[in-house]
Amino acid sequence: MSDTTADDRLKADDINAYLAKHRNWGRWGHDDELGAINLITAEKRLSSAAAVRTGRTVSLSRPLPTGPGPDNPHPARHFMQRFPRDPGAGWRSTS
Repeated sequence: MSDTTADDRLKADDINAYLAKHRNWGRWGHDDELGAINLITAEKRLSSAAAVRTGRTVSLSRPLPTGPGPDNPHPARHFMQRFPRDPGAGWRSTS
């Protein structure tokens, strides 16, 4: 059983104020398109490069589980749809 009362719970206004205070949106100006990548400075890149010991690359990709299993009752599903194109759309040969 919880010791929290209704008065102890966060209100929607409290959550919205927290999110507005801690967001990165607009942190680097209205026109910024890099976002948090701005934190990767030249000094940080130089420091990271100094940590390299070999030229080995490591993939961070993960397989997309598309089959159900005990630990994956709702596997990923991928849908594609073809839309008709206008006759003049896209590339066409002029020869």
